[in-house]
Amino acid sequence: MSAPLDATVPDASASDGLDDATPAPDDAGVVDPAARLVEGRAFSQKQQWAKAIAALELAAAGGDVAALAELAFTATLAGDDRRAARAAQAVIDDPATDPPARATAYYHLGRAAELRGDLPAARAAYEQSVALRASTPVSARLADLGTTRRRGPPPPPSPPCNRPQPAVELCGCLGTALTLEGARCVISHNKHGGGAYAVTVVAREQAPTFLVTKLPTGQLQVLARLGVTSSSVPDAELTITRWNVLDGPAGAPLIRVDARMDQRDAAGKARPLREDAVLCVAGAAPRCLATLPLMEKVGTPSTVRHLALAIDASDDTGVVHVTVTDGPGNPATLLGSHQLW
Repeated sequence: MSAPLDATVPDASASDGLDDATPAPDDAGVVDPAARLVEGRAFSQKQQWAKAIAALELAAAGGDVAALAELAFTATLAGDDRRAARAAQAVIDDPATDPPARATAYYHLGRAAELRGDLPAARAAYEQSVALRASTPVSARLADLGTTRRRGPPPPPSPPCNRPQPAVELCGCLGTALTLEGARCVISHNKHGGGAYAVTVVAREQAPTFLVTKLPTGQLQVLARLGVTSSSVPDAELTITRWNVLDGPAGAPLIRVDARMDQRDAAGKARPLREDAVLCVAGAAPRCLATLPLMEKVGTPSTVRHLALAIDASDDTGVVHVTVTDGPGNPATLLGSHQLW
């Protein structure tokens, strides 16, 4: 392998949280809960989840049941199981909550439990909901629980050379696996911590890039191929746009790498095709959790869909939480919580 190369990546130290989107208070520093509730609903309709949740948290700060219920609903859509569970539980605990509202809150509590993968808790919440108020959709979700429902996207496909091996053998392994003659490997993006970096296999026909981690034994292991390739555009160019390393539990760093695929037109101008985020765990037992589409063309005629994520690996139970801050109408179907250990 060649010596490491410097690479420019947007600052990965900036927070991915939701706090930046908090709406400003009203005049004289007074927050109007009713106005914030309306504002939160408007942001939700625009699928601007971070701003919607921030506004609804202000509306619900005084314990208003309607605002808490709206917050639980919106946080569930965004895939934010913790905010959804807190808001739903607050509605349930309020003695003034009527049975229909309490039944809805139990439903949201169940959805939050599903997002974090706690199926027994989800079942108990749905049973409480239908006991308070009969509901065909809730009963159907209860019946399907743990059978047909998907917790999130599947992990990315296994890349070549995904077994631990000495560093001096990795480039040859990749070149052989990809049937590339005269391939050489270039290391980049190695200054961001987490014990991982990118390796590009340079050959005449193509230059695929892989996320590689260094094991405690000193050996290397390929975790994932970066960038989703397309048979219709085999010469698409890859650009790494983000590299985040989060401190996960049990010393298992969570690495997020965003990669954009571009196609050049006849004039040589790059045209974005898609962008994806890959989430992988480094450490002693490295593996990849998911590939999530940040930008892709969908439908006919095609339109561009964007997805913005907030990722938190601070949960002491070993779970990484992925939340949509801006994106499609039902992002929870893309996400869920992922167990780190």
